[in-house]
Amino acid sequence: YPYSTGSTKVVGDYFSLLGFVLRHLNTGPGRSLVEFGPGWGHTTRALVALGVDVTAVEVDPAFCGALSDVRATVVQSDMLSFQPAKTFDSALFFESFHHCADPVAMIGRVRQLLAPGGAAYFAAEPITDDFAEPWGLRLDGMSAWSIRKHGWLELGFQSAFFHELLERNGFNVTRHSDPNVADARLIVATVKG
Repeated sequence: YPYSTGSTKVVGDYFSLLGFVLRHLNTGPGRSLVEFGPGWGHTTRALVALGVDVTAVEVDPAFCGALSDVRATVVQSDMLSFQPAKTFDSALFFESFHHCADPVAMIGRVRQLLAPGGAAYFAAEPITDDFAEPWGLRLDGMSAWSIRKHGWLELGFQSAFFHELLERNGFNVTRHSDPNVADARLIVATVKG
């Protein structure tokens, strides 16, 4: 993905979204970043090319294999089980946080993984003002199809709930969006001083 779609629009939209995310990351050469759920590794490859010290945490062995040629630390693990020996400057969830089985526990876990002044980025996640519950299973057509086809957990969140959860765990929260880029929603959670 996205090449398998055969659609120049889907590929263009995806890489526009990737560009939007990269523009807002506060990282660079020599900085450390843990990326949860890198999938095919497009973001991982871009960050490594920029000189970022990337640790990619991926549950699917096939996706881990897709990153075998990248100079990143690739760890096969689910998000909550990941136990690093160090903290990171940044944590990134790009279309992946909504697959976590215990999102409340994961936010607390992310806070523990970040160094002082660090930031967590939640990109293109289903965090909206109009989700029916504070958080829960999404049952729209595409989510139901993904659950059935891939066995993925597809959660959604109310914005107010998500922001409160981050603030309760010691984060300052800002939001970024771009109406010209499909799904360009980014929540930045910076560790409070």
